[in-house]
Amino acid sequence: DEYCTMGDLKGCLERVARELFGESRRVRFRGSYFPFTEPSAEMDIDCPICSGQGCRTCKYT
Repeated sequence: DEYCTMGDLKGCLERVARELFGESRRVRFRGSYFPFTEPSAEMDIDCPICSGQGCRTCKYT
């Protein structure tokens, strides 16, 4: 759609992440480089098991 913006995408993806993983999850949406898309972005959330403290599931990242 020619009227959709990256801001629209960000808002939609943040809402989906919070609905799936809980409102308290930290969500990060950042610009990135992928040679096959323009513009490109990535989305990260903190680990739903340890909340970013470090566990085997998130490999302490």
